[in-house]
Amino acid sequence: MKRTSRHPRGAALIIALLVMAVLLLAGTTFLTISSTENAIALNERVSAQAFLLAEAGLNKAIAQLNSSSSYSGETNTSLGSGSFTVTATTVAGCTATSGRDVVATGTVPVAVGQAQVQLRAVLDQISYPYRWGAFATVPNGVETGDRQEKE
Repeated sequence: MKRTSRHPRGAALIIALLVMAVLLLAGTTFLTISSTENAIALNERVSAQAFLLAEAGLNKAIAQLNSSSSYSGETNTSLGSGSFTVTATTVAGCTATSGRDVVATGTVPVAVGQAQVQLRAVLDQISYPYRWGAFATVPNGVETGDRQEKE
C-alpha cells in the first residue's frame, strides 16, 4: 500500500488571501460610491438653495416695484444661509415707469467656494395701478452664468 503525505502545502492560505483581496476591493468600491453620492446630494441641496434665493430676490424686486417704481436693486441681502443680489434696469425703449430688466443672483457658500444661480426676467406693469409681473427671458429654462439649463 502506498502512503500519501498529508503535510499542508499552503493552498488554503492562497485561497484565503484571494478572498480577502476581493472583499477589500468590494469594500473600497462601496466607500467610493458612498462618498460620491454624498457630494452629489450636497451639490443638489446648495443648488436648490441658491435657486430659491434668486427667486426670493426676484419676488422682492416685484414687491419693491409695486410700492416704488424707482427701485434699482440691492446687493448681498442676507437670507438664511446665503444671500441674493438684484439689479433692475430700465428696458431700452421703455419709459421710466415701464419695463425693467431684472437680474437676481442667489449665492450660497460651500466648502470649496460658493454655489450661484442667476435668474433674469423682464418685469412690466400688467395692470393699473402699477402692478408688476415677471416674464422669463429664457423660455422654459433657468439662465445660469454662461450656460442654460432646461427645467
